Amino acid sequence: MIKAFFYIRMKQFIRTMKELGIVRMLFLLILFIFLVVAVFEYTSDSPHVYVTVLIYMAGIITIQLNRKDLAFLETRIHHYKRILIVEYMVLAIPLIAGLLYNHYYGMLILALVSVVLIPNIGKVPRVGIPNKLFLQWIPDDCFEWKAGIRKAFVWIVLIWTIGVATPFSLGTVPLAIVILGIIISGFYEYGEPLPMVLAFEKSNRRFLSHKITMHIKLFSVLSVPLICAFIAFHPDKWYIPVAAYLIFLSLHCYIILTKYAFYEPNTKSRASQTFGLIGILGVFIFLLLPVVWILAIYFYFKSKENLNFYLNDYY
Repeated sequence: MIKAFFYIRMKQFIRTMKELGIVRMLFLLILFIFLVVAVFEYTSDSPHVYVTVLIYMAGIITIQLNRKDLAFLETRIHHYKRILIVEYMVLAIPLIAGLLYNHYYGMLILALVSVVLIPNIGKVPRVGIPNKLFLQWIPDDCFEWKAGIRKAFVWIVLIWTIGVATPFSLGTVPLAIVILGIIISGFYEYGEPLPMVLAFEKSNRRFLSHKITMHIKLFSVLSVPLICAFIAFHPDKWYIPVAAYLIFLSLHCYIILTKYAFYEPNTKSRASQTFGLIGILGVFIFLLLPVVWILAIYFYFKSKENLNFYLNDYY
């Protein structure tokens, strides 16, 4: 059964590569090489090595918390956690190689232990949200936010509360904005049913403009109190949370554009997920950030072209 599962994983990988095409595959290969080089560079000295390991493990934990196949694996495959460990070890190969090359054996052991323990992390139980208290303030056409907050309500409230309650610490507010930014970037994974797109009755350009504008407003409502609390205690460091806010705002706009560049009703585009991951990497590897911004321009025009097929009646 385990062998069959890895065979399925290989078939899924090949299918994804075919969907991307040769040009995008070459582009991703170049980015992967760039990522490996960056990991080797960031694991060459402290304190960058500690931050790199923390971010890498946080990324794998995020994958674990958002997996849709855990129930299937748990009920169908004995010792399914071994599969998860192998998958996460494969994902951690660049980090492991970088730590080995730079002789950070203590951090290497910590990373390996973390990878072994992460499969034991379960999903946080969902908490019912009183609509009158929270969801009623979100516009009905921002259904991605409504669905995303229902799923991640506990994490969002916990992280936001910690950030607002501890702005006297230099790192808590920027870190809260970063974590919230990563969580919110997952709101746009799925392509909504076509009637939900047609209900806007807007042209492709106005549709994209509306989506991005509403997202900016909602993310600002979440972030501005954190930024103000930080500035009250660290007025000379005001640019730190503002930079984090602006970077993640640009990332979210990029992710919205990738979603509609590859939009198909009722589907979760692998190509959109792949390019969305590149955007998240750009937040942590700043040399990639200009590439993300250039891709955002490209995906804007690609989104308009793709949506024109569905919205050509609303010009």
